[in-house]
Amino acid sequence: MRTLEIAIMTQAKIMLATIRKGKKDVQAGRTVSHEKTARWLRSWERKANCPCLSTGTFFCFA
Repeated sequence: MRTLEIAIMTQAKIMLATIRKGKKDVQAGRTVSHEKTARWLRSWERKANCPCLSTGTFFCFA
């Protein structure tokens, strides 16, 4: 059972670090507009999806 507890705590730490990084990104103005995000999501319906960014985010500026 100890291994499971360690795994859960590790995952929680990773999630908190990700949230903190996201908050810093927002404070620094590194955001994606609704329009760009919506265009990216709509591209999923086509064969040629918009490429994702290489900025460390899961968003697309294409």
